[in-house]
Amino acid sequence: MADDIRIRPMPDEAFLVKDESLHDGDAPFFTWLKEHGFEHGMADKGRYEICDWVYVNITHKTYAYGMPGCQVVTTLGNHAITIDDFYTIYGIFEKYDGLGALVFTKEEQEKLDKEAEEFKAKFDEYIRNLTYEEYRGEVEAVFFEMVGHDESTEAFVKENEEMIQDRFIGYTDPSGAYGWCNPASTARCLELMYD
Repeated sequence: MADDIRIRPMPDEAFLVKDESLHDGDAPFFTWLKEHGFEHGMADKGRYEICDWVYVNITHKTYAYGMPGCQVVTTLGNHAITIDDFYTIYGIFEKYDGLGALVFTKEEQEKLDKEAEEFKAKFDEYIRNLTYEEYRGEVEAVFFEMVGHDESTEAFVKENEEMIQDRFIGYTDPSGAYGWCNPASTARCLELMYD
């Protein structure tokens, strides 16, 4: 069936907008899309005048012209919508522009941003003041909880002291480039090596 043919696999879904005016490449809807920051680019192909539909992805602000006998991307909702339907849907999401995925007001976003800044400041202070002994103690606590605490596991930690030191240096690097070297992930590395 023609609807099952795809130009290339696309991970995204898009609204399938259909209107008689879209036969024209200069249709007002295309102008509106461009004015609102949408770019053509969901599929590498031209426009077919016979097609009066367009795929529009509001997440990535991209669109692709329809193509006869081909579903360019997966249709969101499995059905075409009108231009007016699209404006309504877009308006709903536009009012949340700049907000987190679970946030509905600018005030709520500002509160969350402030809390995130405070947490980051506390975490940065924790990192600045963290000693190697404290880091190693946290690694040991997690590692011993994973594999048990006895002379052999203590000896194993000592054998891997250099790796723990390297990861401590990475974890406390002011550039933040190695934040994944937290004590729990270091303990997990030890556990994987221990098995």
